Order: sequence, then C-alpha cells, then structure tokens
Amino acid sequence: MLSRVYAALDGFPADDRTAWLLRYVEGEKLERVAELCDCSLATAKRRIARAHQTLSKVIGDGTVSSGDPKPPVALSEEKAKLEGAE
Repeated sequence: MLSRVYAALDGFPADDRTAWLLRYVEGEKLERVAELCDCSLATAKRRIARAHQTLSKVIGDGTVSSGDPKPPVALSEEKAKLEGAE
C-alpha cells in the first residue's frame, strides 16, 4: 500500500508532494507545513488538498479520504511497520 502511495506521489509537483508528506507522513501541523514550505497557510492548505484529492482518486480504495484532518490509519500503520523493521 505504501509503495502505491509513494509511486503516485512521484508524479506530483514537488511543492504539493512536500506539503502532503509533511502533513500526513511527518504529522506536522498546518502552520508548520506553511513555515517549512515558505508559503502562506492558505497556499499550504491548497497544496495539501490538491495532493490529497489526487491521491484519493489514484489509490481509490478508501484508505486516503478527502478532508481527513489526521493521517490515514493505513499510512500510519505502514510507516510504523517500516520504522520497526529498521
């Protein structure tokens, strides 16, 4: 599952991909994403929403749902598994 997400993310514009990864993989707050991306809060939200919507369409199995304020459970679990394997 995680490999499908990263494969889809590879096709995104770098700004959208970075903002989405900071928010949903790294768990950063929106304000921190904006700061790290050197953009306004509104721009960070737009980038995240655009990437999130595209991922929802690409993945299409319900694990990435539009408007979800928290990281999708499936991604959080996959990340924990990978970190535990190291």
